[in-house]
Amino acid sequence: MPEPTNRFSADEALARLREGHRRFLQRLHSDAAPASLSLPRAHRPVAAVVGCADARVAPETLFDAPLGELFVVRSAGQMAGAAGVASLEFAVGSLGVPLVVVLGHTQCGALKAAVEGGAGLPEQLARLVRELRAGLPPDVGDADAAAPLQVRRVLSDLLAASPLLAQEAAAGRLRLEGAVYDVTNGDLRWL
Repeated sequence: MPEPTNRFSADEALARLREGHRRFLQRLHSDAAPASLSLPRAHRPVAAVVGCADARVAPETLFDAPLGELFVVRSAGQMAGAAGVASLEFAVGSLGVPLVVVLGHTQCGALKAAVEGGAGLPEQLARLVRELRAGLPPDVGDADAAAPLQVRRVLSDLLAASPLLAQEAAAGRLRLEGAVYDVTNGDLRWL
């Protein structure tokens, strides 16, 4: 497993989160607070996003979405798994979300590990990497080439895993889209 790149201690990280929340509250309760910062009265997201856990790929930021607009499910390699699929079923079935976007990205560490074999990883991460690898062609090349393939795979897997999502999509009440975000320049390519 590669050496961790985090330069913060747990105390420093917690202090940053607390300070960030303090700034959030100041802006929220300011007379000059933007409308995007208002607290939604109801849970009515306009879309659901299945994305990677990579800290550089925050859907709320990339789509400039105000609080409450996106229902977000995140995990390494945007692998939804049972909990992610159940979350999407809630978003679609209970909240009426009409759009699910699977959002991949360039320079994905999980896909890089899958393409390169993933040696020396902790047990659960190794399992996820094996699952990622199993869904990629043997000659995929690199993680950036794998990103759109993984997005398409997740789109297909979601429909196969959830009769509700498949039914809503077939009835025209749900649309599924895929996109790949480029972490080097901010571009988003819709598939």
